[in-house]
Amino acid sequence: KDRKEEVATHNVIVETANLRGGELRDLSGGVWLALFDGDGTCAVNHVLGLDFDRGTQETFLVYASGLGDVSKVWIGPGSSTTWLPERVTVESLETKHVAVFRNNAMLGERQGTSAAELKVFDQEAFERNVLEDNANYAKLRNSLLATDAFLVSLGGGILYFLKEDPEAALTFGAGGAIGFLY
Repeated sequence: KDRKEEVATHNVIVETANLRGGELRDLSGGVWLALFDGDGTCAVNHVLGLDFDRGTQETFLVYASGLGDVSKVWIGPGSSTTWLPERVTVESLETKHVAVFRNNAMLGERQGTSAAELKVFDQEAFERNVLEDNANYAKLRNSLLATDAFLVSLGGGILYFLKEDPEAALTFGAGGAIGFLY
């Protein structure tokens, strides 16, 4: 069937990382992209003719009638080269559903990962996890500081009450206090 007769179903934006070596080095192989919807329907595309240069966005259309809202993406370079696609955004032109996928792995045959399976990136869940991690870190920090203060006080007190060397107790306590403040 002639491509002119088909109707594009999805708009895809691939962002290549702005890191040295992140660009697709061998353009002749292009990029392989498989889009999956929630029902398991898959559309495989071999994308040629785009640069996928470091720090750029490449936009192209996918023709995949019968493919619903995309929930998973497989992506990889089409030749034995390396590439770091950082983000893939897929919009269904029919439903206007937008799915964002994130990747942080360098892809290629010599990288240990020739292609990546990406699941939908949930920005709200990510932000909740960051807030939760920060709260857990604050609790841990406070617990460690309290333990440090207790141990320094205990050590200084023991040295002082043993009366063998009160100066050592003061030195121990001063060193512990300075470490605590640090």
